[in-house]
Amino acid sequence: MTNFEPDYCGYCGHELRDSDLAPGASVCDDCERYVFHSPTPGASVTVVDGDSVLLVQRAVGDDAGQWGTPAGHVDWGEAPDAAAARELEEETGLAVDRRDLTLVAGRGTWPVEGKHMVAFEYAVHRGDTRGSLSAGSDAKDARFWTTEAWDEADERMRAVTKRRYGTTDTGEIAERTRTELD
Repeated sequence: MTNFEPDYCGYCGHELRDSDLAPGASVCDDCERYVFHSPTPGASVTVVDGDSVLLVQRAVGDDAGQWGTPAGHVDWGEAPDAAAARELEEETGLAVDRRDLTLVAGRGTWPVEGKHMVAFEYAVHRGDTRGSLSAGSDAKDARFWTTEAWDEADERMRAVTKRRYGTTDTGEIAERTRTELD
């Protein structure tokens, strides 16, 4: 899957040109089809345990070393809540029944470096998860953070997580999430 603007037609392989039809639309002069550069769906889940929030330290990509809520792309044919549950387990070892997830926000992000996401954001209490916390294959670390521990650490939060909550205060994130869940 790619969420970068295509240069070539996915139907016939010829070069595309910009179209005035809609923002992000291109046209293939060879097969006369329009190709749309559409947003990619993503899903995240915020897990709260009292006054702490679960964050994952990314191991790969542009934001390697930074912390954020478990998140990823929604796969073809997958429901957003199923994607959130899958990402939580892949990145942290914690499993959750997707019916226990609460949709707390749906938002689009402005295109950054040609990427445009539409995010489905879920939340759940730690008590509604099962399993042992451990960093998954694309994570360097996974742990629950309190405000005090975060403030004492020399760590960076992912920009997408900061934008979602408008803060890097993990206690405030936990409080807002508990409010959304209750």
